[in-house]
Amino acid sequence: MKAVPISVLPAFVLGFVIFAIFPDADEPDFGGDFWAELIGIVVFSPAIETLLMWPVLALLSRFMNNTWALALASAGLWALLHSLMVSVWGFNIFWSFVVFSICFVEWHKKSIGAALSMTFLIHALQNLCAFALMQLE
Repeated sequence: MKAVPISVLPAFVLGFVIFAIFPDADEPDFGGDFWAELIGIVVFSPAIETLLMWPVLALLSRFMNNTWALALASAGLWALLHSLMVSVWGFNIFWSFVVFSICFVEWHKKSIGAALSMTFLIHALQNLCAFALMQLE
């Protein structure tokens, strides 16, 4: 639970700064249906991205063994992929994926199940906070 505010607060501040600098930047469009967005953003995306993080980190760990280097490389890749959908989105999610990647690497030392579940949980809670904020617009 300590990782959630470490992920959420800097990411939200970064998001506000980015959209203050680029007020006309596109934002992700998740379709508009409340329940579909909620499930997609809070359950589906964190589950798929956490599962995909596993082989990405496994591959990166062949070339580097420092947790921070792994996390930064992983977050950079995730930021790039998100930026392909919406240009500034990658900047906005970079920090969160640093946290998710560190979580995965550290919990993987205990078990793959712990790594998957803890990373998913932090990501889902991050996205739930973002979803709640989106509802205020």
